[in-house]
Amino acid sequence: MRFEWDERKNRINVQKHGLSFEEAAKIFDHPALTWFDDRGLYGEDRYISIGFVGSVLATVVFVQKSDHVTRIISARKATRHEERQYERGY
Repeated sequence: MRFEWDERKNRINVQKHGLSFEEAAKIFDHPALTWFDDRGLYGEDRYISIGFVGSVLATVVFVQKSDHVTRIISARKATRHEERQYERGY
């Protein structure tokens, strides 16, 4: 699988959340809780995954552009609510 992202957005994400998109891509190395993001109209199908990036439980928003290309939109440490969702499996 190949990952892509907007480098400017990646720099902002590192400043804001302390997590680079390169690091965030590691969420796909392990089982993660993933669902369709139906919160708004983005003009593309977005997904949310909660899973581990190293020892940190993280939330990553992404677009599956093709079977082999994933575009990372945002990444951050999971909130307490998201931690509970992950623990329950939904």
